[in-house]
Amino acid sequence: IDEYKGNHSCHVNATCTNTNRLYVCTYIDECESNNNFCDENANCSNAVGSFNCTCKDGFTGDGHSCS
Repeated sequence: IDEYKGNHSCHVNATCTNTNRLYVCTYIDECESNNNFCDENANCSNAVGSFNCTCKDGFTGDGHSCS
C-alpha cells in the first residue's frame, strides 16, 4: 500500500517517502541538491522553500555568477 500517494501530511517543502505501512517526510535542502544553481565560488544558504547564493570572499557578483 502506498500510504502517501495523494493523502499525506508532509510540509510543502518536504518530500514524502513510502515505507512499510507508513510514510516519512524529509525536509528538502536546496543547497544539498544539484539544482541550487550557485556559482562554484559562492556559498549556498538554505531557507524554507528556497536558498540564497552569496559570493565567497574575494569574489563579486550576485551569487549565481561570481568573478
